[in-house]
Amino acid sequence: MAFFTGGSRKALWIGLAALVVVVAVACVLVFVVFQDQIFGGASDPEQKVQETLTTMENRDLDALFALIDPQGLVYLENTTQVAPEAIESALGEALLGFDSIRYSDVEMETELTSDGQKATVTLVGGKMTTESGGESTVEDLKDSTDPQKFYLILRDGTWYLDIVQMTREG
Repeated sequence: MAFFTGGSRKALWIGLAALVVVVAVACVLVFVVFQDQIFGGASDPEQKVQETLTTMENRDLDALFALIDPQGLVYLENTTQVAPEAIESALGEALLGFDSIRYSDVEMETELTSDGQKATVTLVGGKMTTESGGESTVEDLKDSTDPQKFYLILRDGTWYLDIVQMTREG
């Protein structure tokens, strides 16, 4: 006795094909929606800057250094003979210059290049509170005469701090 007749076999194949399509669409959606959480990337420049600010608040030098474009580090080392260790040391000195740093209610403004591969994110609102030697200083980022800018570059689908541009601007 055959379990499937010619007509029901066709329905089975159509059903299986539909199931495969549904599973494939679900996988694509999960990948797109959760890409940042799975692979650790930031999907836009402002998310990367927020990650940078959090890293600075946590005073995590290794995590901050990991946000820097690796190709930019190689470029600086090859063209200006600045070793990555020197950059890491300079970041450490900047971070350790404060006992603590906190950002609150940060507002950002982003400018993308026409090809979408580079971005400049400027902090245009919120507060930055630093503490050093027991003294606390609050800076209103909206009224800053020298706004904080973060330069970013997109490489292989991940935004990084553009250390080359940062050294040119600094």
